[in-house]
Formats: sequence, C-alpha cells, structure tokens
Amino acid sequence: MGNYRQGIELLRKQIHSAMGSNSNLAKFSNDQKQEISEILSYMAIFFTYACQEQLKNGDTASLTATRQNIRQAVIRVSGIDLTKYTFNNNGLIEK
Repeated sequence: MGNYRQGIELLRKQIHSAMGSNSNLAKFSNDQKQEISEILSYMAIFFTYACQEQLKNGDTASLTATRQNIRQAVIRVSGIDLTKYTFNNNGLIEK
C-alpha cells in the first residue's frame, strides 16, 4: 500500500464522511464503534490469511469461494460492492 499513501488518506476521509452522514452509525457510542472496528479488522486478517494459504496451495476453488464470502460480508456490513470500485491515489472510486 506504500504506493497509494494519498489514496489511503482519501479513503479514510471518504469513510469518515460516509459514517458521519449515516444516522444509524451516529447513534453508536465510541466504544461500540471501536468494537465494530476491531471485529472488521479481525475479519480482514482472517480473510487475508485464508487467501494467502489458498493461493500458496493452488486451491482456486476455495480461493474463489473465500473472495465471494469477503464480497458478501463487505456488502452486508457496509452496503458497498467492492467489485464496482477500484482503489488508487484518488481513493476508492467507482469503475
């Protein structure tokens, strides 16, 4: 991600803006937001590890299933379908 330092900053701003305008999220306490953040971080770690292992083992069927599960989890949590976006130094942008 070192190549996309500017994009990472823009993504943070995009996320903060989206969260700030969501009335349901605004009702959460800082502790609740922290807990959600930790859960999502753990999910990202587990999915990343699973993908790396499946790539290393050449298990393309499991890799495809894992990627689909990641996509569905992100949609459920955020409402964002990542297949419709790309990431670069302009942040997360629609394709």
